[in-house]
Amino acid sequence: MKIRHAAPLLALPLIITGCGETEPAENIKGMDRATAVVLCHKQLTKQTSIPKSDLGTVSPEHIRRINSEEEHWNIQHDANGRAYNCNVYPQDADNARVEASAEPA
Repeated sequence: MKIRHAAPLLALPLIITGCGETEPAENIKGMDRATAVVLCHKQLTKQTSIPKSDLGTVSPEHIRRINSEEEHWNIQHDANGRAYNCNVYPQDADNARVEASAEPA
């Protein structure tokens, strides 16, 4: 009886992804974080009486890339006694669907 040698087994890394926050990323569908903040502020000024200049600067730790069913930017920011939350769903580098809300802080 002749013994055949099996091919060597290769150890391959297992990559698991899921819904949640990732490390800050450069862009989603070409849209960077700064553009997402601008679109968020535009939507908030349409929905509230607060001028864009009063929204202030959003620091990077308040901008998260969310990997879920639809990858998007999430921006949470407090200004003028209100808490703002935006979900920016990029379509390309300059256009996105924006869901924004503002509540008393």
